[in-house]
Amino acid sequence: MKKLFALLFCSFIYAQDSNVELCVAFGCEDCGDCSSSYSVYVLNAKPAEKTPSWNLKDSVSCVCGSWSKPSYSITGLPGKAFPFLSFSSCSHLGSAGLRTISMPQPPAMDLKASVGKQIFFANEIEQKKEVQAMYGKKMDLYWKIRFQCQGNRLDDTTLTYRINAIIIGECPKEFLKN
Repeated sequence: MKKLFALLFCSFIYAQDSNVELCVAFGCEDCGDCSSSYSVYVLNAKPAEKTPSWNLKDSVSCVCGSWSKPSYSITGLPGKAFPFLSFSSCSHLGSAGLRTISMPQPPAMDLKASVGKQIFFANEIEQKKEVQAMYGKKMDLYWKIRFQCQGNRLDDTTLTYRINAIIIGECPKEFLKN
């Protein structure tokens, strides 16, 4: 009985420690020939416990530069993953030559804004049981954002932040309809 209580208590502590709860959807109704695929969605998110402090350059040499939208990656999930990447584009190119510009602060990390978003897709999955075996287990979710310096890739900067996550289970059907 003591072992069971200790196991339940440790599970509760871990679940409370996770900043992001994820859910899995196998296959899809509208995607044609991808019945052997699965996707991971953000089901619930708490604000990050601390705001990351980044060591950024004061200035960079670019034609123009801007921050991309955040993207996510997860390590350790089976199947061939297709990450959702995000690119940026400058609103104006100005002159064709390089110029020194101040590097702006990156957008704030807002995990709550990711609720409902698909953040992972894997195709050709034969390991449904392997994915299901990960339900309730701790995993690392990586939030990434990139400053793209057009005209000088040496000044591109990628920021990565590790977030505690847990896959709760399969996504509720009503969740996927939103």
